[in-house]
Amino acid sequence: MSNTADEIIQIVDAILKKENTDEGVWLQWLDETLRLISNLHSDYLGGTEKTKCITVGTYLLETKGVSLWNHAVGLKTKGCLSTVTSAKLRHLSFMIVAFANQGVKDEETLKKQIVMGMKTGRAWIDACQPEQAEIVLNISNQCAQKLHSIVIERKNETGGGNEVMEKQRMEIEKDMFKLLCYRAEVEMLQCRNEAAVNLVQMAKQMLTRFPQESRFLSMLCYNFGVDLYQKNMHDDAIHWLRESFDLSKERKGVMPRNQARTLRLLANAYIESNPSEYFEKALNAVSLANTEHCHSAGLYLKLRILLIGGEKGAPVSAVLDDIIKHSDCTLELGLSVLQLLKKYKRFDHSMDFPSKLRKRFEQCPDVGQLFIAQLQALLESDQCQQAKLFSEECITAHNTGRPLDINTRKQFHLVFWEKGGAAFESKEYGEALTWYNYSLSLFSPSEMMSINMAKLQRNRASCFVNQGLLPQAKEAIQQAEKCSPDETHTQFIIYKIALAEDNHDTASCSLQKMVAAGRDGPNVSQSQTFGLICLAAQMALEHNHCDTACVALDFLITHSADHQQTLTALRCLVRLRLGQADKKNYCSESLQPIIPLIRTAYNKLLILGKQPSGEGTLEEAMWFMKIAWNLALKCEDDPFSLKDLFSLCLKLLSLLPSDKVHLCRQKTCTLMAVAGCLQMARAHPDGDNMRDALEEALCYTEELQSLQRDQKHVTWTQIEDTKGLDTTDMLLLLYEFEARVKLQDSGAEALLEKALTLPQPEPKTFEAFAALAVEPPACNRGLSIRALKVAIRTHLQMDRPDFQRCSKAIHSLIQLSMSAGQPCSKQETYNYFKETIDVIEKKAKGHYPELEIVWLMTRAWNCGIQFYSSTEYDQAERWCSMSMGLLKYLTTMRPNYEDQMNSVYGEILDRIEQARGQPSMEE
Repeated sequence: MSNTADEIIQIVDAILKKENTDEGVWLQWLDETLRLISNLHSDYLGGTEKTKCITVGTYLLETKGVSLWNHAVGLKTKGCLSTVTSAKLRHLSFMIVAFANQGVKDEETLKKQIVMGMKTGRAWIDACQPEQAEIVLNISNQCAQKLHSIVIERKNETGGGNEVMEKQRMEIEKDMFKLLCYRAEVEMLQCRNEAAVNLVQMAKQMLTRFPQESRFLSMLCYNFGVDLYQKNMHDDAIHWLRESFDLSKERKGVMPRNQARTLRLLANAYIESNPSEYFEKALNAVSLANTEHCHSAGLYLKLRILLIGGEKGAPVSAVLDDIIKHSDCTLELGLSVLQLLKKYKRFDHSMDFPSKLRKRFEQCPDVGQLFIAQLQALLESDQCQQAKLFSEECITAHNTGRPLDINTRKQFHLVFWEKGGAAFESKEYGEALTWYNYSLSLFSPSEMMSINMAKLQRNRASCFVNQGLLPQAKEAIQQAEKCSPDETHTQFIIYKIALAEDNHDTASCSLQKMVAAGRDGPNVSQSQTFGLICLAAQMALEHNHCDTACVALDFLITHSADHQQTLTALRCLVRLRLGQADKKNYCSESLQPIIPLIRTAYNKLLILGKQPSGEGTLEEAMWFMKIAWNLALKCEDDPFSLKDLFSLCLKLLSLLPSDKVHLCRQKTCTLMAVAGCLQMARAHPDGDNMRDALEEALCYTEELQSLQRDQKHVTWTQIEDTKGLDTTDMLLLLYEFEARVKLQDSGAEALLEKALTLPQPEPKTFEAFAALAVEPPACNRGLSIRALKVAIRTHLQMDRPDFQRCSKAIHSLIQLSMSAGQPCSKQETYNYFKETIDVIEKKAKGHYPELEIVWLMTRAWNCGIQFYSSTEYDQAERWCSMSMGLLKYLTTMRPNYEDQMNSVYGEILDRIEQARGQPSMEE
């Protein structure tokens, strides 16, 4: 314990020597010493014998505490300490002195402690740290109680009557009174209202001995009331304010001004707490306040209380008269009263009161505010006609020698424009024009070319247009154009008037100016410009000015940053273009402008789909997809447009959910896009264009194959399967085959092999393969022959072969074989003839087309004759013999050939025999 005291003494010495109180180490010393002295007090109060036996060094400790107190006073005088630091220093000094004098009964020492305690407590209260103040004040109160007991005891021993002792007792009790007041403040700071009430009651009981302190206690109660009122604790505030008033009422010499102030706040607390319950008390309080000291604030408060209580007639009128007659009435107060009457809708009083105010303040430079207030009062009370008359009076006065100041005119303009705008929105165009004309009457000559004048003239022009008064509208808008010729709103109204007059040239000119303003104007005004151009497009459509509408829509599509607005414009423009295309029977030229619009729509939808609020994109995508689909169906003769449109369909479908219907549409679109590419290749057989088209077709086929792989993983729900076989795979093979074979791609043969693996392959598929293989630039005779062989075999494998079609395949096969012109091909062709005869004899059995048999017979005969001419007699005999063998399969046409062929065949045989019998001329 002694070590702790020594440590405190050492730190205090350091604190006293340190001059700079802002340094961190100085503040650390202060906090550390406070902790140590607090521990000493705690140990002493704990009552340990060791602590209570400590007596050594207390005098030195007390001396250091007093020195520290004086040091703190000096530093505060110099302004070197903050409020909290000053409180801490006082607290440390007080606690050191208090500890050093534990158990001391010396009166001077106790008085010193009481003084130090009260000042320290006051310092903590000022620093808003009531917990620390409570510690100090409790110790001080104990000292006061002890000192009071000592004095009373000594007085009783001496028998009383000593004036010096009585004076001592009064001084101690006065300190006890102040301690009660300080403790009450501490309780209030800690929101312990009841404890504060008890302490103040104890202090009140002491006022009989200290009547002069009633003013202090009254002010303390008033301050409590103010704090609680500001915290909206009105019931508690009422208690303290009543206490304050009662304390000051009992004391003579209290200024009526202060009494009235307390009563006004009390009235406010009553009316804020419970208007219905405390109405009479509030009214009595404010009436008494006005009796004590008639202040303009009191009159205003009385009016407010009367209005809250629903009072009407004479009481309200009387207060209004008192306000106007009061010497301290100001224009601001009058305007506040008007606002109050307006709030409680007392229009009966708000009509006369402004007039009286105007008379009172007619020389005031701000009297125009009363004009505005009166006009607003008339309008809000629905006295529109009186408001117009009043406005006309003010305008007439302004133009005849009693001008309104600029701020008042601005306020009039605002009111007039607000009324005009409201009337315009309600389609009361004549009413709107009246208010706008009032505003026009207040413009000075210097303002005739201002931006506001342009706005006003546009508003007037809009009213005239909606009334059908076009000449007046044109006159008004011409004035607006003089003020702001390039303003978009001005050009819009000119455009509107031109449409109404069916003046296409003027309308187009105005629209072009709006477009230029939207393109080159500042970003702030662009959104408004876009909105006006949207309206311009809509109005053009309503007036059947399609070309003008197209200009507006084109601009929006090109420049608008609002993707939804762009999509709307695209839909409108697509509809317009469709109407124009319909008039031209959807010719290729009429469809070309629509395709870029659909492509732009896709790009916008792609952006919108990535945004969190991309609602409505599905419906938009479906709409544009259907348009592209329907247009594509009209492009059979235009493969370029067909391919582009189905390609766009495919892209738009990718934005829609992946259900079976959409996947089927995607397959169809891809197939049609491939078909379009192939048509383009056929239409442009030159190298680069054809090759690009074929390669693009291959890209689409790969995309379709990927789509088909994805389709296998889709779960179909609530959609019935379509009837019939899906020919997609076969078509895809054919399209890919055509592209690859014409690109001289070796993969074409693999596709033929793949076709063979398809379930239930049809002969016509391989016939198509064969035809494609020999189309330029492919000319792949071998691949075509191979495909024809497969086709023929497939025909013959059927239960009921179609010999009509099969014969055509055989026809093509033999023709391709004979066209080679090589000796080996002749043998190959001969074999094909033999196989065909076998088919005719064993399988067709009379169903083989007779014309095809005639063709075979003729081709074989001609071949034999060629061999005969070349002196290849053996081959000639083989082919002619084959031709004669085919003759027997003819029915109706046999007589046409039989006699002649037998005759010629006999001659050929004779000549062959003769030729064989002649000796050789070779040496």
